[in-house]
Amino acid sequence: MNLYTERHGLRKPVARTSKISIEVYTLLLNICQKYYKNLTHIFKLQQHCSFVGQDYIEFNPSQFENRMAIKIPDILRDEYGHIAAPQDNDDYDQYSLIDLIEYIAQNIKDISEGWNNDRYKNYWYIHCLDTTNVFDDYRNDINEIFQESGVLFTLTRGKLIERIVENTPLSPEIETQVQEITEYGTRELMKDALHYTKHQIQQLAKIQLRKYGTPLSA
Repeated sequence: MNLYTERHGLRKPVARTSKISIEVYTLLLNICQKYYKNLTHIFKLQQHCSFVGQDYIEFNPSQFENRMAIKIPDILRDEYGHIAAPQDNDDYDQYSLIDLIEYIAQNIKDISEGWNNDRYKNYWYIHCLDTTNVFDDYRNDINEIFQESGVLFTLTRGKLIERIVENTPLSPEIETQVQEITEYGTRELMKDALHYTKHQIQQLAKIQLRKYGTPLSA
């Protein structure tokens, strides 16, 4: 829902940018951290409650950090080696954060969690499920920050981060028309052509951004 100044035209439009600021980086990392526990099926920490004689699992942050050191070696870390948000004078690689967002998107799974006993609360359990309904919540949280901050990226339903190219000729109407083509061979050929064109635009946008620091516009 828009705020008062947005509804009444009293606020300047959000500037569109390909740069992830420290503030936006921090917000996006907070969302990633919120969903770390949904990676417990990969990073399990076996625990035992001797009081009730039961085993249970928790998310293993140490194992996760070690794996990310291999998967995303350039992501910013604090003095203790933990993945962290940048401070005022820190240099940071925003694309490493994008890698982290994608990694979680591609591996996220549903969990059920709670106290083993509502009265005695001996331990907090996590049960890993083989479904991915939570991805929709994760995607919405990430894209909300992208949209509100004017950052030209989006997390797609295909669990990939894509660069938004403003004024692109590939409008939603064109993509809908392709989906409506009844002849299978022609439809698949056009889908391949659209995919190739989108990929080329994305690559040009990345080259433009890395070389000149400015977004590509069609």
